[in-house]
Amino acid sequence: MLAGTGIRLGEAVGLLDKDVDLNNNYLILRDTKNGTERLVPISESLSEVCRQYRQYRSLLPYIHTDTFFVKLNGTRCTNESFGHWWNQILKIAGILHLGKQRGPRMHDLRHTFCVKTLARLAREGKDLYYIMPILSMYIGHLSLNATDRYVRLTSEMFPELLSQTDSICTYIYPDFKRL
Repeated sequence: MLAGTGIRLGEAVGLLDKDVDLNNNYLILRDTKNGTERLVPISESLSEVCRQYRQYRSLLPYIHTDTFFVKLNGTRCTNESFGHWWNQILKIAGILHLGKQRGPRMHDLRHTFCVKTLARLAREGKDLYYIMPILSMYIGHLSLNATDRYVRLTSEMFPELLSQTDSICTYIYPDFKRL
């Protein structure tokens, strides 16, 4: 879910079961970092994975919470329980974990989502600076400055994509000579 939506771990952990609408493919995020509720569309393929999860979750003997994600004992998942499984997945995949702040971190899935989304939109010929307000709202940023770093990351990782976008608006910016 984190990789397919770019939502924060805490937003996923706080999801209520009633806020995961798999018929209409969206999530309602209520418990967000910035305190603003938002609607997040999700893909049909992610909805299908969530349907399968719900089916397996229904086999638990008793669920003690109204959250979407639950532990095997039927209680609410926590950031720590996700962290435990994240580290297990990294270990199985043979990916070296460099430490809590050095990664790879679950939060890096959010960054990957944003960069891949911007790269796809650039390939489709979209002007990323017109897209930024939409992406900013989608991922729950309060300012465009917070989202702008994803455009910069995208330009560093995919310079050929942004050269197409840059050529569209070159007349807007003055031509400066480097000193």
